[in-house]
Amino acid sequence: MKTKIFSTLILFLIALGTNVLKAQSGSNAAGIEATGSDGSVNASVGQVFTSTYTSSSAYIAEGVQQPYEISVITSVEPVANTAGRIDVYPNPFTDAVNIRLENRSTGNWAYTLFNMNGQKVIQGQLNGDVTLIPAAFLVKGSYLLSVVEGNMLVKSFKIIKN
Repeated sequence: MKTKIFSTLILFLIALGTNVLKAQSGSNAAGIEATGSDGSVNASVGQVFTSTYTSSSAYIAEGVQQPYEISVITSVEPVANTAGRIDVYPNPFTDAVNIRLENRSTGNWAYTLFNMNGQKVIQGQLNGDVTLIPAAFLVKGSYLLSVVEGNMLVKSFKIIKN
């Protein structure tokens, strides 16, 4: 009798352990299968497990969920007595970009241009109503232009160099 209870307990623990080991696998929410003369590719949404294959010329990671973030660059509400309007043009640009401040207050106005890796590319002071930023040396791509008054961010712009 004790052997039968002990055997049942062992089987129960093994069954419980097997279910725990499958905790990370699951069903896919959606997927696609594409086939052609050179082979086939399967892709799915909702996988939580991974398999990695490596060779001297390729690296494949199956089942990896890649984060994708959609962000909208917005401005901080202007503080009292700051610019009524800030325009950046042309966008996209090739050799230079202009910043125009309308009805700006007196203060220490500056700009900073960042690449998409967050590295500072160029910075300077905003003097007068329109400031020309020479940018012919920049490589093609997207940049973030921040306009500040003193130490406060007033507005950020996403600009594109062609």
